[in-house]
Amino acid sequence: MEVDASVPPQRASFLRELWDVDSVPGVPAAAMTDPSRVLATVYEIGGPLTNVLSTSVAKTLPLIPHVGIRVHGVEYFYSDHIECRTVPVMEEMLGDRPQVTLDLGPSRLSLAELEAEVANLEADWEAKDYHVFDKNCVHFADVLAARVTADGGSVPAPLMQGVLDVSERMLDSLPEWRRKLGRRVMNEVTRLVVVSWGRASQEKKEATADKLGLDRGA
Repeated sequence: MEVDASVPPQRASFLRELWDVDSVPGVPAAAMTDPSRVLATVYEIGGPLTNVLSTSVAKTLPLIPHVGIRVHGVEYFYSDHIECRTVPVMEEMLGDRPQVTLDLGPSRLSLAELEAEVANLEADWEAKDYHVFDKNCVHFADVLAARVTADGGSVPAPLMQGVLDVSERMLDSLPEWRRKLGRRVMNEVTRLVVVSWGRASQEKKEATADKLGLDRGA
């Protein structure tokens, strides 16, 4: 995809460590507002906890990632279930977090087709399926992007792998016995946190939607 030089590049604190770049191309306003475009937004949601977690796993983590796929005016992501919230609600909720958005190209699915596709995925992406290392919001975004983008657009593999590596290789620097213990304990704890966060944040998301006069989503 050609880069529009007139659009300012996007910068975020995690880009150098994550992808070895200082910026990524900006997304033209026309693409940002086109409901038929597929966008992937990568957020840093850890804040101070990113450094705490880095210390505990003996390596520098560029971010604690969250990824949402935006298409047809809705952002889809995985928490304790597949969530679908209008883009303005998510901008209100996470607008202050370091983030970059990638333009993945046109959608091959209509809104009705997309909703059917998401419904087909729901049984495999419930709270019980969450795994902090192997099946989290980044993995879901990778799956959904591949299904919805036209002509195999999806997230470029090197970029997505960089985000996946944050969780999948999080424990690489630890001795084997600590890796085994960490996989079990961290996954159990994180699943509880994610489920609790999903439920606790639901009211805030719904209140935000009400304030903006938008659909509450699910």
